[in-house]
Amino acid sequence: MKSVGLRPPRLVRLLLSRSTLRKLFILLLLWSIVEAHLVYYQIARSQREFEAQETTLHSPTRVFIASLHWNNENILRTDWNKGVIDLVKALGEENVFVSVYESGSWDDSKGALRELDGQLAKLGVGRKIVLDDTTHEELLQSSPGSEGWIKVQSGELSGRNAPRRIPYLSRLRNLSLQPLLELAENGTRFDHVLFLGDVVFNVGF
Repeated sequence: MKSVGLRPPRLVRLLLSRSTLRKLFILLLLWSIVEAHLVYYQIARSQREFEAQETTLHSPTRVFIASLHWNNENILRTDWNKGVIDLVKALGEENVFVSVYESGSWDDSKGALRELDGQLAKLGVGRKIVLDDTTHEELLQSSPGSEGWIKVQSGELSGRNAPRRIPYLSRLRNLSLQPLLELAENGTRFDHVLFLGDVVFNVGF
């Protein structure tokens, strides 16, 4: 009885042929080359991004800090002044200018801001802290400007002229920014302008 050997399937024979193996080897080699280039470009890009980040982190960032205050003695003494000092130290005393405008407070906001001024002076920080003695009543008694004033229709001030809130605050904001223009004329530039409100904040980095 004659035995018949089992022949490998056609697909197996095709895969085992020299030409097929050669083609698979070439494809594997090409893929390895492409993959190596992709990895190289990813590493190179990551390196460039890291170097750019390092340059940014180590380059001094100059910040102009501005703020407006009215009757804020409590928060100034308990949290705000300390927050400003911590922020200045984090950014670098030589990289910061602090501009504060206070007007018409009837509490001791002026005293609290004088304390801040003294602390900033000890650190050698550039600053301009304006304490305006003009009261709200004196403001109401002044001649109304051509814009930004309205005649109050009801309430305690009914029938009197009073400054509109937004234009009034915009004027004070511009006064707090005045040192920015003065410094620019002397060649001092800043990367950022930071407005701080009369709220509790802390340095988170």
